[in-house]
Amino acid sequence: MKAQPKTLSVTLYIYAKEGFDKQVEFNTLTCAPANTTYWGALIHQQDVEITLPSINKSDLIHAQINALKAEKEKVLASAQLEVNRIEDHIQSLLCIEGQPVPAADMELPY
Repeated sequence: MKAQPKTLSVTLYIYAKEGFDKQVEFNTLTCAPANTTYWGALIHQQDVEITLPSINKSDLIHAQINALKAEKEKVLASAQLEVNRIEDHIQSLLCIEGQPVPAADMELPY
């Protein structure tokens, strides 16, 4: 098994542009973009060496699991918002038709 590197070398490209509020906005990238119109003018380039933390396979797996759990929560929250939007639309259409709302739809979900 290959040994984990102790450091990571990266070049940072720092761009600046004037924002909508007339303040200077800075953007830091790890690569030089092909189109600089969005990022602004390159004002500085810096080589940086970062000391990497020691991590074992178990730590990596736990970090991946935690990231997936966080992603799952975001998906569930987004799906619930969409379900609520659809249910509101259904209820508004029922009101327009003048039909009574079914008793099952009146029950609270909790």
